[in-house]
Amino acid sequence: MSSRPRLRRLHPDSTILSNSSSVSYWKLQSDTAIAHSLRPGGPAPLRVKSDGTIMDGNTRIYVLELRGYDINKLPFESYDSGNKSYFFDM
Repeated sequence: MSSRPRLRRLHPDSTILSNSSSVSYWKLQSDTAIAHSLRPGGPAPLRVKSDGTIMDGNTRIYVLELRGYDINKLPFESYDSGNKSYFFDM
């Protein structure tokens, strides 16, 4: 089993904050609701490249990071090679 990469956002804070309506929406949601929205197999999963770069879910991850949430324990879907792979913290 390969080691799990440390997650890092593709977009800097300035880019995420430029979409203030999205940030405002997610700031109103609970940590549990945000984490649930990122689950693999859902309509908008957290998608991550093999190097840990977050391709989908940057705004939600930003909000969780602001709250001190350990994003590296979140399950995610692989973005690489079109194959769906799931990674879970065990």
